[in-house]
Amino acid sequence: MKKVSVCVPTYNRPEMVGQLIKTYLYQDYPNRELVISDDSSNDSVERVTMSFNDPSIKYFKNSENLGYCENLLVALERATGDYIVILGDDDLLLKENTLSRYARTFDENDETYYIYCNSVQISNDLKVDLLRHYFSEDTYINKGKEAMCSIWLYSTFIPGMGLRNKIPFRALYPDHTMLYPQVEMVGHIINTYDSYGLSDFLVAGRAHDEQLGFKAVLGERVKGGELHGNVEIYQIFEYLKDKYSLDLDDTFISVHQIRAYMEIMLKEKMFLGNKYIKPNYRNFCEMSDVARRSLKLKASYYIALVLPGWAIGVIRFFYLKKRSFRDRELIKQVDADLARKLL
Repeated sequence: MKKVSVCVPTYNRPEMVGQLIKTYLYQDYPNRELVISDDSSNDSVERVTMSFNDPSIKYFKNSENLGYCENLLVALERATGDYIVILGDDDLLLKENTLSRYARTFDENDETYYIYCNSVQISNDLKVDLLRHYFSEDTYINKGKEAMCSIWLYSTFIPGMGLRNKIPFRALYPDHTMLYPQVEMVGHIINTYDSYGLSDFLVAGRAHDEQLGFKAVLGERVKGGELHGNVEIYQIFEYLKDKYSLDLDDTFISVHQIRAYMEIMLKEKMFLGNKYIKPNYRNFCEMSDVARRSLKLKASYYIALVLPGWAIGVIRFFYLKKRSFRDRELIKQVDADLARKLL
């Protein structure tokens, strides 16, 4: 039985790390380890981690603050398993068989080096906001152009990224500080090896105002050099396109990013205010002709500018309710499972 490492870079989130550990301990896969790479300014995460007294939990305290970009790489390099599953410190393993599904998929697909899965977005109070349907069925994805168009952009969210631990991570990692270093790394991997998409909802990620993307926009809790995600994505694509001679333009990025940014922009208004919406929208339009011509994106921009934050919150609440209506039975089950494990 191959060993699976769950890698978690963390910074000052002891309560969330404790919840993550509880879902890790529920896993039915026996040959596993949890690698916690701690960038915190105090010992709060260490105290929570040690309180579980489980030998498969491997805790590492960085001697100096590395920042998310370097800490993620260090967490990967500390893994001793054959396979790796990455979580943020505010994420959860949703099902008891999550690690088993990753291990079995890697075991059965020798040429697969990258796996991603459907996921659930939860709030800080552990309630399901929506289900992210990336794959309607389990899908084998060929390296190169097919993988770039179908699975690459999902890696902007790290929960559920699965890697075969034969990859020279440092050699494929960006050599400068980035908001999305994993996106560049995954771009290298999926242009070199095949990928796999899992249709099961196996992990959960939080949506909240302490997320790194919002902190980077504010210039807080980052190491410097990070750009807004919409800018970084296009820069990474141009680099990968040249390196792997991809016969592909960036239209697929614009279509994906417009859909994602219509939601993110409303969250930026709620958490950051108008000051940051204007330059971020302008930068996106400068990077993409498709974005500049999108009437839906423009309408979302003016709605975000005009409405107060509380009104945006109300709109977003009903928007999420509408999106999640078709999944209401599954959401009830997920809510019940999370309550059983964590509350």
